[in-house]
Amino acid sequence: MAKYNSNITFQSLNGETKVTVKHEGWKGSEEWEQAKEWHVQAWEQVLSSLKSKLESGEGALCCK
Repeated sequence: MAKYNSNITFQSLNGETKVTVKHEGWKGSEEWEQAKEWHVQAWEQVLSSLKSKLESGEGALCCK
């Protein structure tokens, strides 16, 4: 079974919070590249929804 790590860090910058998501351990096959791209898109959606929710109360905290 392949292993990969997900690390999420939060950093305070000028009164805002920078969130960094880093996945490590991806392999080089086409199947892995597709899985990696899915994760990139999913994190973008989740973080965008989280930002909206925190700023305005209007975000849906899920991904499609």
